[in-house]
Amino acid sequence: MRAGGFYDFACVRDGYVTPETPDADRVGITAGFTYEFGERFGLDGSFLFEDFAKRSQNQSQLAINGTADRVAGTYKTTISVPGIGVYFKF
Repeated sequence: MRAGGFYDFACVRDGYVTPETPDADRVGITAGFTYEFGERFGLDGSFLFEDFAKRSQNQSQLAINGTADRVAGTYKTTISVPGIGVYFKF
């Protein structure tokens, strides 16, 4: 069994957030396991969950930054990433 967690700071500055880069500070939680069938076969499972902080910008903030070509709005993102793998040792 494996587990972990992290906190990551946003790298996209205010005024540069877009639907393509909805970056924000985030918290992540990970979990995983390995199960072996005998000496040669095994199964790995994993899961990642990330919760991004809500981030907003309005059109006047974008105009002040000179980035009025961006989309004003509020961005809130969560990510869930399951994974599974089968392996054979030789």
